[in-house]
Amino acid sequence: MVALAGGTAQLTSQIRVSAAGPHGLDLDPGTDRAFVACDAGSLVVLDLTRDREVASGSIGGEPDAIWFNAQREMLYIAIGKPGLVDVVDCRRNVVADRVTIEEGAHTTAFDAAPQRVYVFLPGSSRAAVYEESD
Repeated sequence: MVALAGGTAQLTSQIRVSAAGPHGLDLDPGTDRAFVACDAGSLVVLDLTRDREVASGSIGGEPDAIWFNAQREMLYIAIGKPGLVDVVDCRRNVVADRVTIEEGAHTTAFDAAPQRVYVFLPGSSRAAVYEESD
């Protein structure tokens, strides 16, 4: 993981990610953390103020899109094969829930205002909507 200066694109810092295939990324600006979902079936948490990895854990497979829910400190990770959305509790760095969806469903969106996660289901030409509740 690298950080580049906005005006010059000059390298300003670099953080090694311990798992193979890092590509799903979202940020928690409130705590200066970065969440990196990796093809090795893991989630890595980076501390952006100290430029180092601070936690890691297993997820259900190769990830695609990830979304951080700051209000609930949850992370939603779409996994197209076998067709899951892992819900990670970012306070404890554990998978709190695993929602089975159809295989190939790996594109998601999160709308913070109504607390909804949208999962696009290409095999059946539908979309699933999940809403957080208290």
